[in-house]
Order: sequence, then C-alpha cells, then structure tokens
Amino acid sequence: MNVGIFNRVNFKSKDSEGMYSEWSSLPLEGGGQGVLGAVGGRDVVLAVVKQLASHQPSPLTTDTEVEWVLEVLRYGLSLPLTEHEALRACVYVCHAWLGALLPPAPASQPPQPAIPPPLAADPKRYAAKILSHLHNLFVPRADDSADLISKQAVLCHRVLRLARSLADSGALGPREWRALLLLLLAAAAALLAPPAPHHGAEQLCERVLCVLFEVWILACHRCFPSPALWRTLREQCVRWRHRAPLAEQWARASLCLTARLLAHMYGPMFPAMPIGEEDANLVPADMSAEAVMQTWYRILHTIGNPVDLCRPHVISQTPEFLQYSMTAEDGARDPSTHPCLQALPAIFLKAMKGVAAHVDAFLGTPRSSLIGLTGSRPPSVVPTTPPNSISSQVGETEKPPLTPLRPKVNSIFHLFGEWLFEAALIGTTPNYNTNQPRSEGTPPPPSLSDATHRLNMMSYQPGRAVALGTLCRVICSKQCREEVVAPYLARTYAALQRGLRDPATAAAIVLDAADIFRLDLDGVLVLVPDFITALDLILSEREPKIDCGSIDKRELRKAAISLLLSLVAFPYHYRGLAVPEFPGCNEYAGMTIGDYARGKLSLICVSAVQVETSEALAVPLLSALYLCVRHNAYVTNTKSHSAPPGSTMSHSTEYKAHSDGGRGDHAQDDYAADVRDLDPSSPVFGAALVVRATYLVCHRLISSWKGDLQVSLAALELLSGLAKLHSVKPEAIERKRAVRWICDYISVQCGRPPQAHSRDLHSCVVAAYHCLAAWLCPALLADTDCLTALMEVVELGISGSKSHGKPGEPPKMKDEKELKPVSMRVRDAAESLLMLILEQGGGGSWCRLDERWLEALGHGALRHFAADGGALLSLLEEPLANSQEPQPTLVVILRCGWGRYAWSLSVRGAPRCAQRGAASCARPVNMLEPPPRAPPLCRPLPASPPCAVDSAFPSLEAVLRQLNDPDAPVLFKLLEQQAAIEKRVKDNEDNDSAAECAPPEPVTEFQTARLFLSHFGYLNIGGDKKGCAPRLTALDSSAPGFHSALRRLDATGSRAALTVHVLYARAGQRHAHDIVANAHRTDLAPAYINMLRG
Repeated sequence: MNVGIFNRVNFKSKDSEGMYSEWSSLPLEGGGQGVLGAVGGRDVVLAVVKQLASHQPSPLTTDTEVEWVLEVLRYGLSLPLTEHEALRACVYVCHAWLGALLPPAPASQPPQPAIPPPLAADPKRYAAKILSHLHNLFVPRADDSADLISKQAVLCHRVLRLARSLADSGALGPREWRALLLLLLAAAAALLAPPAPHHGAEQLCERVLCVLFEVWILACHRCFPSPALWRTLREQCVRWRHRAPLAEQWARASLCLTARLLAHMYGPMFPAMPIGEEDANLVPADMSAEAVMQTWYRILHTIGNPVDLCRPHVISQTPEFLQYSMTAEDGARDPSTHPCLQALPAIFLKAMKGVAAHVDAFLGTPRSSLIGLTGSRPPSVVPTTPPNSISSQVGETEKPPLTPLRPKVNSIFHLFGEWLFEAALIGTTPNYNTNQPRSEGTPPPPSLSDATHRLNMMSYQPGRAVALGTLCRVICSKQCREEVVAPYLARTYAALQRGLRDPATAAAIVLDAADIFRLDLDGVLVLVPDFITALDLILSEREPKIDCGSIDKRELRKAAISLLLSLVAFPYHYRGLAVPEFPGCNEYAGMTIGDYARGKLSLICVSAVQVETSEALAVPLLSALYLCVRHNAYVTNTKSHSAPPGSTMSHSTEYKAHSDGGRGDHAQDDYAADVRDLDPSSPVFGAALVVRATYLVCHRLISSWKGDLQVSLAALELLSGLAKLHSVKPEAIERKRAVRWICDYISVQCGRPPQAHSRDLHSCVVAAYHCLAAWLCPALLADTDCLTALMEVVELGISGSKSHGKPGEPPKMKDEKELKPVSMRVRDAAESLLMLILEQGGGGSWCRLDERWLEALGHGALRHFAADGGALLSLLEEPLANSQEPQPTLVVILRCGWGRYAWSLSVRGAPRCAQRGAASCARPVNMLEPPPRAPPLCRPLPASPPCAVDSAFPSLEAVLRQLNDPDAPVLFKLLEQQAAIEKRVKDNEDNDSAAECAPPEPVTEFQTARLFLSHFGYLNIGGDKKGCAPRLTALDSSAPGFHSALRRLDATGSRAALTVHVLYARAGQRHAHDIVANAHRTDLAPAYINMLRG
C-alpha cells in the first residue's frame, strides 16, 4: 500500500478555505437508485413510464402516488444505456413535469404528457426532488458503445436546455435554485472529476460547464447562492482543473462580469471591453452593481491559484486520481503521472491568458483576443500587421494611449499580483519561488532529476511568458507622480531579469516593456544589461535568436527598436554610474553603464540597420545609429585629449586597411563585421564606427532604400550629420566614397521615369544636394574625379541632363541640350551647391583689384551702380586716344554674395589675328574664263506718226516763256548740267575700275560703360516698364563714408549673411514702438536671454 498516496489525497489544502472557512460544502450524492434498485424494478419502470409518457390524462391523483412515481423515475434514470427507450421516456416525463414551473407554451408546440393534478397545483413541492433524480442521467455507464453514449449525450443536452430555461423564466424559489445548482454541480462532477473522460463523455464537458456558469450568474442576480454553495463550487472547480474547458468557461464568465464591473466603477468614459455577440447577454442587464461585484470576485477565485496548474502533484490531490492510482493494472503508481495531466501546460496557458485579459481590461487596453476568450468558440482569424506606407513610420497603427481613468499599479497588483509573480517565476531559482510555504502534511513534488524537471518546466514557458508580458504592461501603465510600492517593484525586476535570460520568455518581455525606461521607475537601471542582451538577440539578425512563439516578429522588432531608442542616451547620461546589480550578484563589478552599454548599443544599431528589411522601422534605427556614433566619437575625442602622448593611435593605422579596400562591390556583411571585431574600449572605436556607419548607410541608400522616400530622407540626414563627425584631417577615400554614393543616388533618382516623379522624390533629391554640401572640403575639390562627379550632378540638376551620357554616346554641348530641370527646387539646390563649389574651390584666388589700387596707377574715379538689388557694379572707362590699338575697353569690379571679382572687357570689330590698318582682303578670282556674251539685239522703234494730240500740249519752254518766270533760267541751267554729268558718266563707265571698301577709323570718343550696360540688358531705349523697379541704380560715390563702406564690404566673408531681428513682446503689447522699446530694458525674462545666447 502506498501510504504517500493516501497522505496526499487525505490532506485538506488550506487553499480551499479563506472566505468560506466557516462553511461546509454540500454533498453531491445524486439521485441514487432508491428501493427499486434492490428489488429489480426494470419491469416496473417500463410499465409505469410508458403510460406516463402518453398524452392520456394522468391517473395520479394523490401526493402519495406522485411520490411513488418519482421513485420509479429515479430508478429509471439510472438504467443502463441499453434501455434507451425507457431512459428517454423518463427524461420526457421529468421535462414535462418541470415544465409546470415555466410559462405556458404556445399552442403551436406539440402537446406534452399530462401533468398530475397534485404536481400542477404545487410544482415547487416536487421540483427539487425531480432535479435531484435527474443527476442519475449524467452518471457515466461502463462498457457502452459509442452509439449508446451519443444517445445519452442527446438526453443530457435536453436536460441542460431545460435547466437553462428554468433559470431564465422559471418560477423558482430559493429551494428550487439550490436544487438546480446542485444538479449542475453533480452533473459536472460526474463528467469532469475523473482523470479521463469515460468513453465519449468529453462531448458534454464543455456544455455542462457553460450552462453551470450561465445559470450560476443568473442565480446571483435572482437568488444569490449561499456560502455553502459557493464553497461547493470552489471545491469542485479545484477538482476539475485538469480539464481544459474549465479554464475556458471560467475566463469567459469572469471576463463578462469584468466588463459589467468596469462599467459600474468607471462609467461610460472608460474603454469598453470587446465581448462576443453570443456572450453579450450572459450578465443580466438589470443586475445590480453590488451583485456584479460580489459575483465577479467570487467567480474570479473559483479555480483557486492558476499557478497550481504547473504542479501536477497538486492537481492530482483528488479522490478520483487516488482511485486511478489504486486500480491501475501495474499496481499503485503516483497519481501525478496520469496521462491526462500532460494537458496541464496548455490549460495553464489558457488560464494565464484569462488573467492577462482581466488585467488588460482594467488598464483600459482590451485586446481583440478577448473576443476569443469570452466566446464559446476560439477566434479563427489572427490579426496581422498592415503593410508599410510612407505616412506610417513609427507607426503604423500606433498603440492607443492608456486611459487616465485606469486604476493604479498597486491596485492591480493587489488583485492579480500574487498569481502573476508566482507564474512569472516558475521553473527558476527556488529562492525566488518560495512565496507559498508548503503547509504541514503537504507532500513534496515527486523526486525528479534536474534535467527532467527542466524539461517539464519548458512546456509551461508559454504561460509564463504571458504572465511576464502582463507584468510588463502593468508596470508600464504607471502614471505621472504615481508611487509603486518597493516590494512590487523588486518582485517585478526579479521576474523580468530571469525572464530576459530565458530564450523562451524574453520575447514577451521585450514586446510589452517597450516603455519601461521612459517611466523613471526606481531601480529600473538594474535591468539595463539584461535588456541589452535581449535586444542583441532580436535585432542583430534577420530572424530573432530567441523563441517567439505566437508573437508577431514584426511587432517584436518594433518594440525592440523602441526599447533601443530609450537606451541609446544611457551611455552618455549615466556614463560614470556603476552598473546596478541584484543583491548577491557580482557580474559587472567595476563597470559603469557608459563603458558597458556604449559599445554594445553601437554594435546592435549597426547590425540592426544592416539586416532591417522594413523601411518603416529603418527610420528610427537610423536615428539611434546617429546618436550612438556621435556619442562614441565624443568619447574617442575625450580619450585622445586626455591620454598621454603616444597612447592613442591614428585612426588611419587601425582601420585604414579596411577603408582603403572598401569598394562598392564588397559584401555589406564584411564591413559590419569590421566593427564587431573591434574592442569598444579601443581608442579608435569611435572613428572606425563613423567610417563603417557611413559606408553602411550609403550602401543601403543606393541598393535597397532608394525606392522608399521616407527612409531616404532619414539616411541623407544621417549622412549630413556623419560629415561633421569625421576628423579634421579625414581620409580622402572615406569622404570621396560617400560623395560618389550620394552623386549616384541623385543620378538614379533624377533618371526615374516621369510617372515616378513626385514632390516627395524631389524633396529627396534636394536633401541629397544639401548632403553633398555638408561633405564638401578642399581635399575633395582638389580631386579631379570627385570634382567631375560633383559638376556632373550639378549640371544634371540645373539642365535636367548630363553632357556625357551613356558609354559610347558622343557628348552633348550646351547649345544642343534642352534646358529642362527636374523641378525648380532641384535646380535651386544644384545652383546652391555650385555656388559652394565655386566659393571653396576659388578660395585662394581672391581678387586684389579695387578702387585704391586703380587710383595708385593713376586712373580716374569709378562709377558705381546697384544692379538687381543684390550686386554692386563699379565701372572704369579707359581713354583710347593714347592707345596704340584703340578698342572700346572697360574695367568692371563686381561685388556680390560670392565675393569680389574684376574683369577687363573690350569690344572688337575684327578678330585679334587681324592687324589694324592692313590692306583689305583680296577678292576671289574666278579660275574659269567667262564665256563671251552676245551683244544685245536692239531693234529700232519706228517713229511715231504725228497726230492732233501732239499739238494740243505746249512744250515746257513755251509755257515758261508765257509765264515769264524769273527762275526759269536757273532751272534750265540745272537741267543742262545734269545732262552733261549723265553724258560724262556714260562715256567713262567702261574705263573706270571699282574701288574696294575700307573700314572707317575707330571712334575714340564715346561712353563704353553705356555700351556694356546695354549689352547686359540694364539700359533700354524705351525705358523700364511702368510699375517695375529699375534694374540699375546709380550710386553717389562722393557721399561721405562711401569708400569706407566699400572696404567694410570687401572685408566681409564671401558667404551670404542674413540679419535676423529678434524682438521681445510682452503680454498685451500691440504697438511697434512698445515692442522695439523692450530692447533697451534690462528686466527681460532670463529664458529669453538664454535663448539669445544659444
């Protein structure tokens, strides 16, 4: 005889006491067989029930007869399943007789068996006894076929529907409610208490539990159960914990009550829980707040401690398991080895999901998974993460903010903390899992080897992960200025530390603790090393190196990046703080948070950027990478300044070999591995990190990020920042490689088809031009290849195409290209870059020619003009009288935002190769003799015969004589002279040769400046258009201080300088003179003064 088994079963756990310690549980003996069972009443049952099931008037007229028939029905309900007709008739009669408690049925339904007059007169007198007898129907029969068991299940379902109808609309008193609840408890105990279901009894388990909790909630509304009934329910549920339907129905009922409880406690402004449609009416709408609260708390603790599901030796402390152990074929064996207990890990997971759902409801963040917990059927669709879009960065579907009405962290831990802390520490060091001392007489767990124990505990890790995630959500719900008691914080940190070191649970913690370092929790820095280790396992590879279970890997990576962003500032903020540790631990002795986290976080960022495939998650990673690189560069510079001479190495000595060999065709993994191989404590770690980060971002920008504009903008911003982190004397190849990558990026983006061009794309191109401006330095501009690449992208931005096209194509000249820039913003950015190139490239050729230098040479005063409001023209006209080669010459001094420049301009009528005064060019001579031309044939005209008309008009001489005009002789004299000249020209035209045309002598007296200004469009013959400001304004050079102003202008840097006026406006000031007068006051706000100081 195994005495240990008896001790285990006979031990009465104190867990079943508590609020019901002063009450005793009710026996669930069932109906029994009565006296007919001893005398063989089968024939009696068949004879009596057949008549009672008919529709004839009932022959029972006295109470004694009804009592006797009830004994017959009692025995009939316990008959074997082979007597199915008798069993069905007994159920039929009991259903009809209990129907007397229900409202009258409609006439459309089939008629029911006749009800005896005594029962019709007082149905409550017999209802309790009938309900007690119906328990016999649920008792499993031995050695029955599956077909008979299915028929029994049909009858049981009919009785359960009757019980539900009685609870809904039956006229029940306290006695009837008690009998109904005891019937459901007894039926559930008969089916659920045995270690394994008898044959097909599993079909009824979930249905019985569903009806039991539904009817129990209705009883709490109409006739609150007594403490004895509550204790009976609790004791029975503790015996049924090896059944999965119990955890499901418990979670379903308690969550529906939780939803109603939250509505009563916090009102309609609190976020509502999602409840399944079929469970919306599980809690009556008119149930009072007090009844809801009492029912909720009692049902919540009905199954005892859910963590006991991890202890098979506790779950098997029931008489039914003892019976199995004693009747086993291979002799007495430990009840905790029953095969049905292998389902405990899955049941534990369901129970912890139920607890987590309660916690989420109180936090005001109910999840869609609650619908599956509150419904009788599990959800068939698992929500997935929506695809990425440009407008959703950090998130795509951000988590809703927590409601300010949520309870405090301490309150939630008061309710669920004991279960959560214990569940979060299962399978860990016993020192942290002894919060429940073993009572006297409690048998210890079975003796298993450590390996076997660990193997068994591995199956419970999913449930433990749920508990750890719930702990994280609770602790992260802390509100501002809320105090969490120290014991809860200590237990939470202990659980999280061990959870983070377990690959099976680390993912759940990281998923739900994304904001744990943003809440300023006391002592939270003790978790920094373990969180950094977990982030390394999640972000360093494409697939996490830990077990994710059912966790969405994208959401896990998103939470890990959020955690990383909250940690990147710690090495700089806590750089001198020692790493906090748990009492008794000495893993990080002598280390500071800055030394420990600086290098690890940097390597995590580099690896994460390298393997990240989601563009939306790459943007925050780039921000984290820049902070890490910047902090490491700062630390490296500090160490190099504080270290003794000779102790630091030039960064060119350690990683120059890598960078010199770095070409575009190298594998990306090789460059990331270079940084991983370096020691973070090395003095060149920061410089090497800058180089590797530059290459990595450039490579991904041109290879995989060029299609995502949001990531491209973030990458270009990062590269602009990295340009400032390179050392004062950078390796030319590093900057040259970065500039070539960015130039290629501009070329690729501008070369995309027209339908792909958008405002966002042009913004990326503009950002790329600004990034190039940040990388410019004299060393790059001195490199011919780099300068060529820069000028090509400048040409591309201004004109829209390059002169040098594809290989093999001839270059296009400027006059052959169409001026069609990608956009005006791109053109402006390219012109700005060109201005910087010209400014930095020509920094050593500053023009020394100015007014004072010209005056020293004896030249006259210059004329000054303001052109277009942004340039100053100074013109000097040179005299041409004493020049050997007089040409219209002008000296121009231009002052603008790019600096001061001077030109000497002259206008020539002939090329320089032509000498002044030389003979005219010879005419071309025809080498062939012209053919002789035939003399023209002139036919003489016949003389016209005289006519009368000839005499009708007098001659000119006659008219003049008649008029006696004194000027007539003068006219005749002129006519004679003209005739003589014409005759002489006609006589000499064949003898004279044609004279060549010679250019006239140059004019030496004219305004050369006017000619220059006219050529450039500053002077118009018709004057400027009306309403437009003049393009050219003459300046008075004789004004006092004019020349000193020019010298101050020349002393100003060549960069464009902007003047910003910052004015201080007090509240209520609306006049300009009052606001300007504030600049002379000394009682301005200190914050304003600090802002001006930068």
